[in-house]
Amino acid sequence: MFTHFAYKLRNEKIPHHILKGLHSAGKIMALVLFLIIVATSWRFISFFVGGAEQGRLAAESFLKGPLAINFWIFEITIGLVVPLIILVVSQLKSVPSKAIAAMMILVGQFFQRYDLVVAGQIVPQSFGWDDLPTYFSYIPSLAEFMVTLGGMCVVGAGFLLGERFFGQKFNQKEHHH
Repeated sequence: MFTHFAYKLRNEKIPHHILKGLHSAGKIMALVLFLIIVATSWRFISFFVGGAEQGRLAAESFLKGPLAINFWIFEITIGLVVPLIILVVSQLKSVPSKAIAAMMILVGQFFQRYDLVVAGQIVPQSFGWDDLPTYFSYIPSLAEFMVTLGGMCVVGAGFLLGERFFGQKFNQKEHHH
C-alpha cells in the first residue's frame, strides 16, 4: 500500500523489479487473509465447543449482540472477504487493487482489535450471580480515541517525511546505477 502511494506521490511508474516484489507480497497477503479467516473461525468454534461461559457470551456479542455490526460488516466483510475477492479477481496483477485491499485489511484489523478490547469490557465477570445485564455498555473515552488518532497521524507523518527526505535520495541512487 505504501509503495503504491509513494510512487503515486512522486508521479512515477513502478519499476519491474518492484512490481515482481509486490506480486509476491500480494500472494502472501492473500495467504495471510485465508489464515486469518481460518483462525477467526477456529476461535469461535473453540468458544462454543469447550470455552467458558464468559467466552461464549463475548463470542455471541460478535455474532448477534452489540458488536455484531462491527464484526460482520467491518471485520469480516470489509477486512477479510472483500479484500480476498479483490485479490483473486485481479489475479494479483493490479497494484491499485492490492493497495485498496491492503487499506481494507487495515480497517478490518483495526475493528478486530477494537472488538477484542470492547468484548472484554462488556461481558460481566460475575454473569449469572447477580441480577446483571447480559452485556454492559462501553464506549471508549475521548483520550482513547485521541491516542488512536495520534498513532495514525504518526504513521502518516512518518510516511510523508520518509518520502520527502529518503524517497528522492534512494530514487536518485537507483538512476545512477
